[in-house]
Amino acid sequence: MSQVAIRKKEKVQISDKILVRRLTRRSFLAALGATAALPVLAACQPQVVEKEKIVEKVVTQVVEKVVTQVVEKVVTVVPLTRNLAYIANVKPPTISVIDLDRLTLVDSIVFRDLAKKEQGHFLSVSLDGKQVWIAEDISPDGGFVQVVDLATGSVLQRWDVGAGVANYITRDGKYVFTSSTKTNNINVFDVANVKYVGDFPIGTAPHVIDSSPDGRVLWTNDSKGGNLRSFDISGLPNKLPTPLDTIKIGGTLHALLVHPNGKYVFVGSDESGDNVVDVASKSIVAKVPGKPHNYDISPDRRYLAAGESDYPT
Repeated sequence: MSQVAIRKKEKVQISDKILVRRLTRRSFLAALGATAALPVLAACQPQVVEKEKIVEKVVTQVVEKVVTQVVEKVVTVVPLTRNLAYIANVKPPTISVIDLDRLTLVDSIVFRDLAKKEQGHFLSVSLDGKQVWIAEDISPDGGFVQVVDLATGSVLQRWDVGAGVANYITRDGKYVFTSSTKTNNINVFDVANVKYVGDFPIGTAPHVIDSSPDGRVLWTNDSKGGNLRSFDISGLPNKLPTPLDTIKIGGTLHALLVHPNGKYVFVGSDESGDNVVDVASKSIVAKVPGKPHNYDISPDRRYLAAGESDYPT
């Protein structure tokens, strides 16, 4: 594992006064409230929900297309006031649940039949905290997306549409988007109806997906293509997303985040580092050197946390 460092970067002069700060993987995860699970949290990002969980140990067998999947849940009581972070552990495929107030591991979902497979680096939790959407078995010729009931551990639905790293639920909780290494497309799901809507082409499976604050535009990248891409998603569910803009960044792209004001998109490249893209002009207005792998932004909108895969000397 390469050495990383904490270094404070110069202020990026945009309207909300974003200050980009370089963090180690440990510091980045600690900022997200996942310090207690650091030994098992490589390459992951939590989504936080508030919910009450009183759960017993459940072992559920689901047989579909002559495939038996055993989902094991071992959980404890978490009061309604607790904040939970759901963490996707890539290998072996498991989901860890962290109590952010106590910084302790309180829940684990283990996918036994996928022990030698790779699952998506992200997951999506429904806004009511009842379901988790996760992509499994990332490969050029396989992969699927499944929905797990968090109260019982049972698999509600599964689609053999390919799997990838990216997994994103819209801000209103209506749709889930997942990338597919198998098809190089982005899959779209209707959360309320637990339904597959369809897919649309991107060229190569992206690592991260985000959307504009108004929920009308989807932002993502074509990874090794080095392009920031945007799509009109306002026609869902009757109309699949259609392409809007392609902005050349260069290099292999991983990190991506839309600023809460919708005016800027942060894009991480292994060549040019952190790129601040102005949405109105569709141009790069600032850069900070580095090799960012993931982003989060502080509640006061002043700091951008960049998880660093390597740091240039």
